[in-house]
Amino acid sequence: MDQTIVSNQESRVITPTQHLLRSVALCAILLISRLWVLRHPIPVHGDEAGFVAALGFPSPYPVHLPGYPLWIALGTMAWKLGASKYAAFVFWSLLGSLAAPWLLYRGLRWVLSEGLAWWTALAFGLNPLMWFLSVTALNYTVGVTLGLIVIGCVWRGKVTCESRWIERAAWGMAVCVWLRPDYLYWLGPMVLYGVWTCRRKSVVRVLSIVLLSYGSLIATILYLYGGVNSTVQPIGNGHLWVEGLLNTSVFRLGVMDGVVRSAAKLLGIGVWVFGASGLLLVISFCLVGRIGTSRPSVVVFLLWWTLPLTAFVLLIHMTEPGHVILLIPAGYVLMAAALTAIVKSDFAVRIMSGVVLCSIVQFVGWPWSVDAVGWQRTLNAKIAYLSAEGLRQIDHRWDIHTPSDLWPTPMHRPTSSRPSFSPHETP
Repeated sequence: MDQTIVSNQESRVITPTQHLLRSVALCAILLISRLWVLRHPIPVHGDEAGFVAALGFPSPYPVHLPGYPLWIALGTMAWKLGASKYAAFVFWSLLGSLAAPWLLYRGLRWVLSEGLAWWTALAFGLNPLMWFLSVTALNYTVGVTLGLIVIGCVWRGKVTCESRWIERAAWGMAVCVWLRPDYLYWLGPMVLYGVWTCRRKSVVRVLSIVLLSYGSLIATILYLYGGVNSTVQPIGNGHLWVEGLLNTSVFRLGVMDGVVRSAAKLLGIGVWVFGASGLLLVISFCLVGRIGTSRPSVVVFLLWWTLPLTAFVLLIHMTEPGHVILLIPAGYVLMAAALTAIVKSDFAVRIMSGVVLCSIVQFVGWPWSVDAVGWQRTLNAKIAYLSAEGLRQIDHRWDIHTPSDLWPTPMHRPTSSRPSFSPHETP
């Protein structure tokens, strides 16, 4: 068994009651932070209008086919139980924003000190991107929750060499693809890595679980919406779906408008969502060699966690900040691992608590306004709307934001796309 799973002396002496209290405290702090920004103009994003219109699944489905049928099903269930149309999705987003940091805390207790694991999880939960998305109708927080389940199962399978954990990761992936099909590309390589390093004989069984689920998703969508009388055309033509991805990729746009443009966007998102802790993240990158000396398995695991998604957003498709949400917890894990390599546990906890404070100050204190000028106006339009005041004025973001206005390409032309609900919808 990998020594990192039993290296935490503090975690071995903490009582179940103490752990429960810390878990409750973590979730309570996060819940209070969400309720504080729960009321805001809607829709925040155009996809939300599509989700609301799709309630009643499997009614006509207007959102990015093959889409997110599990997300629509979850929303439909909450709606049928009495929630308003928009709140039916917000409920699950809020729940996911509590569950994901708690799962990270649970997992990190095996490799970090108890205090550092708790503060690292809180930093992730209070990250501006997580905070913003937690009160929207978008599915990213539930996606990162399911993703962390897969990641955690692969880790446990790797360090224990028990194939049951890898199979659990495969079943997690089977659920993930119904929420967001792109998780097949983002986390599929990690599951294969887990199989290869643990139980190679189970590769057929693991692949069968994931591919059967994905095949069932495509078959179901084709059956429901791919008929000749369907009002939704693209799902009946796989070529159009592939074209939609390739049009924004390096294969159509080249290095400058493809990779470099996506890298600039990814860098901008990263600078904002990590804020002042970005400096610690850069230092942590520089210390990867030192971390690898003491805990090589952690570094290799983080690479399998982050590289597939990073390659996807750089080479294929990079649009929304939520697309990189799986990279956010990995960033905090890297910071925590670097701190354990260079400072004592108590001081590492103090630094991570400072990271939490910086995130709070940034999200709560940023003076978002459409009246800003110069670089701040551009920042407000492109990424700083991921703040408390930006969320409260999200309906005004479109007064200063036009997609692709800074870097237009043959596939990304400046457009006016203020999101709105259809006249007959009552969210």
